Amino acid sequence: MFEERHEYRPRDIEPEVDFPAAAEGGAGALQRLARGLWPFWLFKDASRGDLYARAAARRHNRRMRDSLPRYLIRWLIVCCLASASIFAFDAMASDVGRHLDVFVVMAAGSGIVCAYALCTLCIIGYAYVHLGRSER
Repeated sequence: MFEERHEYRPRDIEPEVDFPAAAEGGAGALQRLARGLWPFWLFKDASRGDLYARAAARRHNRRMRDSLPRYLIRWLIVCCLASASIFAFDAMASDVGRHLDVFVVMAAGSGIVCAYALCTLCIIGYAYVHLGRSER
């Protein structure tokens, strides 16, 4: 008499994300920025639970693997912008010895961002390759 309705969801669509703090302003924007750059909120922990829960988490993670190239491109853009800003700030810095210039500090900050972006690129790339391997 009562039918259960199952909603069809294609596999290639990311799960729906609710941003409860979006109406509050700053916290929602910061959360959206973090979720736009850090892909690992999409994945489930495959080391917890019983055998079936771990297998389900692994299947979910393999399905979410398709979203990783988008994050790789985003971090590659961050790395390129940070590298370009290093060169720009270095060119604007004065050549006076023993004088700390604001542009030198900004170039150093851009270098830190570039190094972080390179590390994140390596982590996301490894996750993409690892999740693409066939399970034995």
